Amino acid sequence: MVEWMDNMNEFGTYIKKIRESKNLTLNQVALYSEISAAQLSRIETGKRGVPKPATIKKIADALRVEYDSLMIAAGYLEPTFLNKGDSFSKKEEKDIAKRLEELRESRGWSKTEVARRLGIKTVSTYANWEYGIRTPDKDMLSKIASLYGTSIDYLITGEKGSKRNNTISKEEKDIAKRLEEFKKDLTEQDGLSFMGEPMSEEAIESLTDAMEHIFRQTQRINKKYIPKKYRDKEND
Repeated sequence: MVEWMDNMNEFGTYIKKIRESKNLTLNQVALYSEISAAQLSRIETGKRGVPKPATIKKIADALRVEYDSLMIAAGYLEPTFLNKGDSFSKKEEKDIAKRLEELRESRGWSKTEVARRLGIKTVSTYANWEYGIRTPDKDMLSKIASLYGTSIDYLITGEKGSKRNNTISKEEKDIAKRLEEFKKDLTEQDGLSFMGEPMSEEAIESLTDAMEHIFRQTQRINKKYIPKKYRDKEND
């Protein structure tokens, strides 16, 4: 077995992180995978060790993630195809994953929302970049840098260049905070529905996206009509 994960606890932690990011309970995954909740718990805590490929396939299907990704995380496969010719050190791969998460959270976006904005069809592809299982190639890093108004160098090294949006503006922080509060209000409501139908995760993301557009438009219009002397004070 390839020594990709340092130990079995890391594989279990990885599985747990994916499950929690999808707001799934152990019992739900147990139901979808036909694996007992007790066995899944032992896998997550590292008490059972890395499961067999057949079990990993069931978990991957239940979590709706790529089977190969879990096989890499478990150490059965070598991650030889990660960067399509781009060479990053282990530290750079870890730092890229960390910065992707930080930038996403600074905007108040979910992984699903970032994947949509980048034109990625499956959210698990993007999620694996944040988890450090895979690393985007430099073409994709360029798209990510453009999305956040930063540079590829910043994503790789953390060094801030001269590009104007390397630091998050006050306006962006305000919008991120409003979106976070809006999503919190939505998710904390019991029996949330639209026109009598329960709202799916995709519907909530779509509603959040629409609210972000409203926040930005309102902020832009409001700023346009604020007297210049007050705008200057805001920018001080």
